[in-house]
Amino acid sequence: MFLSSLNVKGEDYQLRLHEKINSWNNTTIVDQHILPRYGALLSKHQMDEYHYTVKFTLANIHCGVALVRMHGHLRENEKSISYLTMNDELFKQGFHLDAELLESNLEQSNDCGVYLYIDNNRDWVIRAGSTCTSFSKRHKEHTRCAKLKSEVSKQSRLYSSYPHRDADDMDVVQSMKMGEWTDLKIVTGVRWAKNNKENVVNLFKWDNFVVKMLEKSRVRGSLLNKKEKMVSYLLETILGICIAPDKNISSNPSYESFNGSFNG
Repeated sequence: MFLSSLNVKGEDYQLRLHEKINSWNNTTIVDQHILPRYGALLSKHQMDEYHYTVKFTLANIHCGVALVRMHGHLRENEKSISYLTMNDELFKQGFHLDAELLESNLEQSNDCGVYLYIDNNRDWVIRAGSTCTSFSKRHKEHTRCAKLKSEVSKQSRLYSSYPHRDADDMDVVQSMKMGEWTDLKIVTGVRWAKNNKENVVNLFKWDNFVVKMLEKSRVRGSLLNKKEKMVSYLLETILGICIAPDKNISSNPSYESFNGSFNG
């Protein structure tokens, strides 16, 4: 298995997973919850349904949900899933208690992939994120921005809601503050080593239109690197959709490198 986040779970977990996969039906969670929420996200940000990032997402959303589900993050009982509403969280209750903590594992600090922020005080999932540099580098960037030293970081809901204790009191908006930066923990969503990016990318569908648009994109890097970034954004989008809407503090529709940022 070329996904580091599954390898770390051990051989017994992978064997049990292999037995469970054949009985899975992702139709309920995708058709009743993921797709309607994604549609609402597109409408909120007035995203063009014909944009190549949207086409890529729709073509690969089943595969992405399966990958997330393989990690034990999502609810599994089909009947309980069918009773959930658009306002409910789609994560398995307490999944993050057994999830891998990113800041405590040096082995995966150079890996790429997606992660989740958990509010320790409220036991809430509050944001999804992704990186194609490394978890270590991205975490350092987030920590620096949480000190609110730039105008861009001050406009972010994440950093304004959980400012670093080193942030100047004048820059902290008390009405927005939900805690301190250290009140958040980061857990693995899906991760892979950099030398496995091609294997990860090949799990997904790439039609000619999407590839052509990626080649034209001003995003830096090779076509393979752009594809890896698209995959990480897809998984981030899925994880973000699974967060209860009233607890998700992200303002972004994802695919920021390709679509632009909305100060999330």
